[in-house]
Amino acid sequence: MQKLASVDPLTGLYNRRQLTAVFEHCLVTHRRSEEQFGLLLLDVDHFKTINDRYGHDAGDLMLTHLASLMKVHSRHDDWAFRVGGEEFCLLVVRSNQQLLQQVAERLRQDIEQHPGQYNDQKISFTVSIGIAVWPEDGSTFASLYRQADRRLYQAKKDGRNTVVA
Repeated sequence: MQKLASVDPLTGLYNRRQLTAVFEHCLVTHRRSEEQFGLLLLDVDHFKTINDRYGHDAGDLMLTHLASLMKVHSRHDDWAFRVGGEEFCLLVVRSNQQLLQQVAERLRQDIEQHPGQYNDQKISFTVSIGIAVWPEDGSTFASLYRQADRRLYQAKKDGRNTVVA
């Protein structure tokens, strides 16, 4: 029952409810060690177009494809989440601004270069990513997430398929 309550059934990633719990755990751990950690907030660019053009089954497959790429770019102690719809989050522990930007850029490029597959058809898509670093960008979950969200929307405003830190 606990797993059902904490995992997104489509992607197998943790859900938004679990994100707040994991954040609190990271907060305690990182306060003690004084190490930074951060959030990458991702959103699939023009996701509605994928659903409209190929159907919702194809859209679901693109979301699971994105989840698998996120897992590839996560270290064993990082956490990947689907926070809703086509929005995802990667909580990167023991990291700083530079490492977060490198992880985000590699992930963005990998998604761009590796289209998903649906009915023998390749479906290309991109993501926009906003980055926030604890404690510089926020000391609480709400403030850190809000900053990452602002930067995500700036990435969308800047033309999509980009990273803003």
